[in-house]
Amino acid sequence: MRSTTWEAIQETAVSHPNSIWIIGNEPDVIWQDNVTAPAYAHCYHETYQFIKSHDPTAQIAIAGVAEPTPLRLAYLDAVLDA
Repeated sequence: MRSTTWEAIQETAVSHPNSIWIIGNEPDVIWQDNVTAPAYAHCYHETYQFIKSHDPTAQIAIAGVAEPTPLRLAYLDAVLDA
C-alpha cells in the first residue's frame, strides 16, 4: 500500500474540510496496494479515525476493488468482517 505521512494527511484534512477521502486503491490487486483484507481493514480504521479527529465533516470511503468478481466480493466481505 502506498503511504504518506500522518503530517501530510493532517495538513490536508485541516486545510480542506468536508472533503471526500478514498482510502487506498484496489487493495486486492498485487500491482496496486496488495494487502490482505485484515491489513486493509486495519489501515482503513486507523486512517479514518485520524482524518475524523482533524476534520469531523470529512466523508471517507473504502477503496474500490479491481472488478466485482466472486473472489473480489469475498475480499470485501473479509474486510468488513475484520
